[in-house]
Formats: sequence, C-alpha cells, structure tokens
Amino acid sequence: DLAVTYISDALEFNGKLNLDLDKGAMVMAQLDHIRYGRNDVAMLYHTAPDAPILSVKGKAFDYAMLASEGDAMTISDFPAVKMDLDVDSLYLPKDQVMQKVKGTINCGRVRCESANLAAAFAKGGDMTLKIYREGATRKFLMQSNNAGSLLQTFDITDRMFEGSLDLSGAYDDSKQGN
Repeated sequence: DLAVTYISDALEFNGKLNLDLDKGAMVMAQLDHIRYGRNDVAMLYHTAPDAPILSVKGKAFDYAMLASEGDAMTISDFPAVKMDLDVDSLYLPKDQVMQKVKGTINCGRVRCESANLAAAFAKGGDMTLKIYREGATRKFLMQSNNAGSLLQTFDITDRMFEGSLDLSGAYDDSKQGN
C-alpha cells in the first residue's frame, strides 16, 4: 500500500493506493477525501473480475466531468461497474443537478443486471429507478412525482412541468445491451 496526499488550489486528495507493479495496474484506491472542481467526496475503488467496484460518498460528485461533450445520459452506455452512490449533489451533463442521490448500480460488460436508486431533483420532486429480476425476467421501473423535473433534468424537454411518471417494463435479454 502506498499512502498519498496532495494539496493545491485546484486539487486535494488523501488516502492509499495498492498497485500491482508486475501488471502496471492499480488494484485498489481508497481516497478518504477528493476535492477537485465540483467534486467533494470519499471514494473506494478496487478491481474485480467482472467489473470494478466503486463506492462514492460525500457532498458532491461531478459525473458531467467524466462524460464527453454532448453525451447522452442513457443507461445503455453505462460502463461495467458495481457502484454504491450516496451524495448530496450529483452533477450531470448540460448543467443538470440531482440531489440526495443514493443507491446501487450493478452493470456487467453486457448489461446492467440491477439498480436501485433514489434521488431528488433540484427543480422539485423526486424519482426512483430500479432494475431487478422477477424470476428469470429482468425488469425496469422508474417512478417520479414530478415528470417535468425528470424530463428537464435528463434533457428530454424543457416544456413540461409537474405531473407524474410511472414507467415499467420487461427487458428482452435475447439481445445484447442494457
């Protein structure tokens, strides 16, 4: 294990890293505090055979920083990761913000097998998103008590306000993808 600390005006982090020097790869990173741009979190990352495991907890996580300009916010492009998320603010592309984001996402190389997320919208209302198994069938459920905020946050339309949304269905897992 390698203890690391770095402090500057733009970036601050401290924690420890575990490197596999033979493979030239990071095995684990436990960063007790990261402050960079809008990020202010603690993060735990370690490799696993199917997908890396990532835990992000804290005041703010800037997902927009990771996305390329113009990226859509779809689960179809979500990377292989097992993620535990608990942040006060989640910054999305196009300056959208979700609040009180908490839950888990389990995506493999082929598809997201499960998710259980809850969040509030900066513009009012909240949502839940679930991917789950019912027997052999993988199902999707998204609910919101403010459909307008959901559609605005995910950059679908800025012309709808309020309302509710209940979206559910079964996946066709005979095809590849999420």
